[in-house]
Amino acid sequence: DIQLTVPPGALLTLLGPSGCGKSTLLRVIAGFVGASAGRVLLDGVDVAAVPPFQRQTAMVFQNYALFPHMTVAENVMFGLKMRKVPKATARERAMRSLEMVQLSHLGDLVPAQLSGGQQQRAALARALVTDPKILLLDEPFGALDKNLREEMQTELRKLQQSVGVTTVCVTHDQQEAMAISDYVAVMNHGQLEQFGTPLEIYDTPRSKFVST
Repeated sequence: DIQLTVPPGALLTLLGPSGCGKSTLLRVIAGFVGASAGRVLLDGVDVAAVPPFQRQTAMVFQNYALFPHMTVAENVMFGLKMRKVPKATARERAMRSLEMVQLSHLGDLVPAQLSGGQQQRAALARALVTDPKILLLDEPFGALDKNLREEMQTELRKLQQSVGVTTVCVTHDQQEAMAISDYVAVMNHGQLEQFGTPLEIYDTPRSKFVST
């Protein structure tokens, strides 16, 4: 019985401990996990029965899932290739996407030649190049050290706001959720404990669980 509405262009964070259901909910939105009941509305259209590749969503996984045998540019182009976008057009769009994340000069390298932060940027570029209606982020900073994680949080927020893409992010880090979000959904044991702005969650928690 989880009901959420994410305003267009907003960044919503699903916050909670491991096993609370936040990643499962993210995968329901993406279509990787079928909803046992209810609806998943995208621009008012129920996509619960629509396969993932037709949902106009894009996901960045915690391990980034970059193809090791492809260059960075080829990784970014992959989704366009699957959509049969002409190669020249795909290359142009990929380079624009890499430029947004400040990686256009590294397009000919392979993922193993990139740092962790650069790999995350490449994964973001690959997700954004398809112009998704919703960007889904599953613990996107989990593999980074503390200093780089904080730097990437700031960069991600700036990029999300500049692109204006509606974003749903999963994290168990309270500080991270408060720093990057327009809205936070606090989850516990598969239930929605509270939904609101970071300030509302912090100032007026509705339960002991939320307050801690």
